[in-house]
Amino acid sequence: MPGGLGSNLGYQLTDLLKRTSPSGISSHLHYCWVYLGKVIIKTNDHSIVGRWTILPAGSGVNQREETPSVLETPQGEAGEIAFRMPRIAQSWDELNQILNSAGAKAEGSVT
Repeated sequence: MPGGLGSNLGYQLTDLLKRTSPSGISSHLHYCWVYLGKVIIKTNDHSIVGRWTILPAGSGVNQREETPSVLETPQGEAGEIAFRMPRIAQSWDELNQILNSAGAKAEGSVT
């Protein structure tokens, strides 16, 4: 499964970050796979149902673009705990909007 080892390592790092909560480090990660002629960037989104963790399978390099993610279910399972990437700023202005809505400021940050 192309990207499977990277997904597993990424999930192990996510689990470590969730358990230890180091100051200033988020457990939300971006995974990046580089193939000949293709770069795939995904998040570490996953779901937990009971004792089971549901992860996307590898990088998806063998899937067609329109193939839906296994995590995109219309209603979710009963008792499902969804771990999803929060909104990511695409520009400096958008970062300021996100931070201001959370009562924070970007002053002193490097652009």
